[in-house]
Amino acid sequence: MAKQAPTVETGKAAGSLVKTISVNGGLKGLSTPTLVDIDADNLADVAYAGDQGGNLYRFDLRGEVSSWTAHKIYNGKSSQPITAAPAVYKESSDSYMVIVGTGSDIYQKDLEDKSQQVVLGIRDKLTEKTPTPIEQSQLVEQKILGTTGTSGTGGDKKTLRYLTRKIVADGSPGWMLTLGSDGERVVTQASVINRTAVFTSRVYTTKKSSSAPNTSSQSNNAYSCKINKTSTKSESTGWLFAVDVKTGSNPLEGSAYFKDLGEQSKTSFNADEKEAIEGDEALKVAALQIDGLSSGATLNSFEALARTVKAVNANGAFGSGQDLAIDAAQGRNDCVEHGDYTVGVVSSTTGYESTGLEAFKCPTEGGRLIRINSRPIIE
Repeated sequence: MAKQAPTVETGKAAGSLVKTISVNGGLKGLSTPTLVDIDADNLADVAYAGDQGGNLYRFDLRGEVSSWTAHKIYNGKSSQPITAAPAVYKESSDSYMVIVGTGSDIYQKDLEDKSQQVVLGIRDKLTEKTPTPIEQSQLVEQKILGTTGTSGTGGDKKTLRYLTRKIVADGSPGWMLTLGSDGERVVTQASVINRTAVFTSRVYTTKKSSSAPNTSSQSNNAYSCKINKTSTKSESTGWLFAVDVKTGSNPLEGSAYFKDLGEQSKTSFNADEKEAIEGDEALKVAALQIDGLSSGATLNSFEALARTVKAVNANGAFGSGQDLAIDAAQGRNDCVEHGDYTVGVVSSTTGYESTGLEAFKCPTEGGRLIRINSRPIIE
């Protein structure tokens, strides 16, 4: 959607090209953009997308078409390409956290790439019309702790991950979660519920095998027309994450977190790990292992099926659904109308898997008095 209606503001026929916005100095291969409505008029005001160079951009669609432009808000690395659409969390009307992972599995060669990948939380202040790109060195780094937990038994047993908990000051440039050194990457868009980002990662393992032609039946030094055969087999595992959108660390008590997986006391970690865990609160599970190649994470709620699906969510991001009335409130993003949510993932090994989420529910406003019976009172 565009801020100007093509048939009125631009004088062009519906469906025709309105404008091409060039990215100065960017690399080819722009990711799918995420469009955001910041003023509840059902029209996109800004869009976010990354590129093969690991850079992140804001496309400013406010004002006249002639003033639409693109600005780099994060200066990335070509070894950390952004191929997934970003997700957004609305902090205020002019401040957004943009959450996106890095890595690629588009090309065959990508499957053997073990370059270090990250998940980024970049704070974009929309009052800065020409923002200075944030450098990776400005971000607070969170890491995966070596101490793990387990959930379930037998074939249902899952390994659980926890993250460092370093302080990320309000108004700071943002955070960076360093993924595993085994080529772990994030190539699908995150989903945001409360102030928790839910997403999946992928880890590829490739095995090459070769076979020489069988020459045992050949005689008189005859030449064989057979050739050496080389084949490559790829396998994948991954992780389902839930991290705090403002810090990139473990989810918080007042937000959404994995249900029935418990938490880990700070005393359970070794001395070095404790130094990277600010505060004394127990750590909620940040990730659980997935067998096989996994899809992106989707949020599901049976109760929500009976409600109108909105085209613009509580953070202003566009999706599929019904437009609200112009200037209608987009709803609160710090709580949900009902707390029963699951996160679904499709695995190439186990099929559809569903994990419960404990979401923070909005307080009930007001109440209703319902008469269920009445009887006369006779003196």
